[in-house]
Amino acid sequence: MGAAAPIQTADKASRNGGFVVCAARYDIGMLREPTPTQYELEMVTLEELVPADHLLRLIDRHIRFDFIREKTAHLYCADNGRPALDPVLLFKILFIGYL
Repeated sequence: MGAAAPIQTADKASRNGGFVVCAARYDIGMLREPTPTQYELEMVTLEELVPADHLLRLIDRHIRFDFIREKTAHLYCADNGRPALDPVLLFKILFIGYL
């Protein structure tokens, strides 16, 4: 007869006599009924979060990026494939990344 195969990790018994995968190893807190912890709802707008003198507000106020749509219109297909992301949005993301 050949040698026995080595015992796998999942087959090894733990010190307390149970197997590695046993109920004592699971988080008992996940088995309880969830209780709601949010009692209030706070409405917040970007106008409240971003200060009036923030750099992004200044850029938006002084630089118009509308020309990008005209320059990239020939690169997008209107009737084939998934709807494209706004090229102005993509350019703004790259532009802000370089600041």
